[in-house]
Amino acid sequence: MALFRLAVIEAERSPEVARALDEGGRKTIRGALVAFLGHATRQGLLGGADPETMAAAFLALLWGICRSA
Repeated sequence: MALFRLAVIEAERSPEVARALDEGGRKTIRGALVAFLGHATRQGLLGGADPETMAAAFLALLWGICRSA
């Protein structure tokens, strides 16, 4: 979380740091989560919501929890 905050603070001065964090961190995690949720949906473990939507909602909840902690 501290690394994420640092990247946000420094994004204006060093946008390449923010891009690297986004590419190597958030996009990678989101892609893996979407794949996982898609697999679970196809197996009938999750109801018909779109995996992209579910991933976005889960990550929004997770980031909200981390920010308030």
